[in-house]
Amino acid sequence: MLKKFTKKIKKNTFFISTFFWGFHIITIFSQQAKFDHEFLGVLLLDEKSMYSYRLEFNIDKDSIRGYSYTDLGGLNETKSYIYGIFNKRNNQISFEEKDVLYTKSDVGTDEFCFIKSTGKLVLKSRKNVFESSFEGIYNDGEICASGKIKVVGLKFLKKKINKTYKKIKKIKKIDSVVKEKLKPERVLNKFGKTNLSSDEIITVFMKNKKVRFQIWDYGKEDGDIVDIYINGKKSLPNVKLKKEKKSLYINLKKGLNKIKVTTVSAGKIKTNTAKIKIYDSSRFYELLSKIDEGKSAEINIVIK
Repeated sequence: MLKKFTKKIKKNTFFISTFFWGFHIITIFSQQAKFDHEFLGVLLLDEKSMYSYRLEFNIDKDSIRGYSYTDLGGLNETKSYIYGIFNKRNNQISFEEKDVLYTKSDVGTDEFCFIKSTGKLVLKSRKNVFESSFEGIYNDGEICASGKIKVVGLKFLKKKINKTYKKIKKIKKIDSVVKEKLKPERVLNKFGKTNLSSDEIITVFMKNKKVRFQIWDYGKEDGDIVDIYINGKKSLPNVKLKKEKKSLYINLKKGLNKIKVTTVSAGKIKTNTAKIKIYDSSRFYELLSKIDEGKSAEINIVIK
């Protein structure tokens, strides 16, 4: 999903050093499915403007089902469903984004620009590649963007990250603090987490009015305390975060609902690091919140 106003797209440089590309990407994995095909790269809108882009999907006979992620770690980070067709004879796939699961963008739902693409899927033992042209299309059929998709297999990317880090360790000009941050395990641990930081807002889309909300201490128990507001009401005050999950069933209204998490005390560590789960009978979200003391973050839940 692309944001409507493409002139404000966050600029990136397609990775020459694959390691540093991977370091700046924060990806989001489905918690309920494993995927045979995982790709990471960019959407190129022109020579200077691009979005980070991720594809993960399974192929069942001639059908494709999975997810796309746009602007990973950026202001417009968005996850969408993808559906498509795979032709085994020529390895050609056609897919399109259909439905937004969550977004950090502030655009309205009628402004989502969904990608539609056809290209050749190259599957090799060392390096999987998918490159194609694409069109972005609004729900009313109007074309809102066009460009190219360039992604490589995630397994290949991980190998490159490890290989590049071995070279980085030998560079004396890079201090030990930076090297510690660039360790492959630190970088790769970012894969699989949707981050929610101080003053940030994320919007998720659900179908059922009754949802379950859970929160717990993701790191070391150190006295983190939070207040949880639901549609402006302080529903869970002074919650002491522990390893055990604090659960709450919430009855929401159709349309927009707001959950705000405020860190009352970050305990011994400056930042409160907690995990949040929100799910109903059909959709599931897991967020890693990193909210400074005295700060808040918001989760908008839109019931369709």
